[in-house]
Amino acid sequence: MIRAKPEPSSRRAAPRGKAPAQTATPDLTSFFHTVDSFIPESQELLAVPPDMPVLDALEELRKGNYSQVPVVASGRVLGVFSYRSFAAGVVRHKLVKVKVETLNVDDFLEQLSYAQSRSDVETILPSLVAQDAVLIGGHDRLEAIVTSTDVLQALFALTSAYLLLQEIELAIRKLIDLALTADQFQQCVERSLAHAYTGREDQMPKTSGDLSFGEYVAMFANGDNWRLLQLVVGSTREVVAARLEPINRIRNDVLHFRRALAADERARLVELRDWLFMKMSAVEKRRPGVRSA
Repeated sequence: MIRAKPEPSSRRAAPRGKAPAQTATPDLTSFFHTVDSFIPESQELLAVPPDMPVLDALEELRKGNYSQVPVVASGRVLGVFSYRSFAAGVVRHKLVKVKVETLNVDDFLEQLSYAQSRSDVETILPSLVAQDAVLIGGHDRLEAIVTSTDVLQALFALTSAYLLLQEIELAIRKLIDLALTADQFQQCVERSLAHAYTGREDQMPKTSGDLSFGEYVAMFANGDNWRLLQLVVGSTREVVAARLEPINRIRNDVLHFRRALAADERARLVELRDWLFMKMSAVEKRRPGVRSA
């Protein structure tokens, strides 16, 4: 049995929630999402010999929480042993008078596709869908394994802030639209934003979709506006302002790709998203024709 760290890569993705470390000679392509950026930093490459008893190999999968393991002899990859290849082998051997537990892993191999570390991640997606994993390198030089879970977790880490911000902004717009008529919206805009549009009154927001995040905050912070918005939002003006104000800076940093979010900042986005979801759910239950659960 062989355990090895994957080959080091200057382009490997930074640990989730941390900005990439600065080096003396930065890789000018490090912000492109090629295959090697989806290899977990903590990955320890496990390989087993072809004559390992199948029960021992299953125990290695269980202990390491792996789904598959390369089978290697004399430095060359013969195939992969996995829960899926084992299940297929059991079915294949069911007519043979042999106890499955007496067999070795080379009786249960499957072949996975190979990819190169600098390939575009899109090129491995069909193989991940079909096989759940891709081997990185070649038969004689295995560098790493990328699994569907690795890619899913990495993509979620990369995109979750954008999805949270989308949900937050769309919910705020919907709450404003539910609380205000078109005339009331224009009056609220004039009360809270007119000073920012002096000399360019024709550019003032005409719908909730025209508002910037800072303008959402200003709309809710205005006392006269709040009397109308409170009917839908509930809570207090101070509480709503405290929830919204810090998000503006976070939003600007995220959408301008300035830095990775800290864990507490992402938690703040999740908290606001959940609060807005609760508010929207409450409004939904009060709407005519909607039956309470």
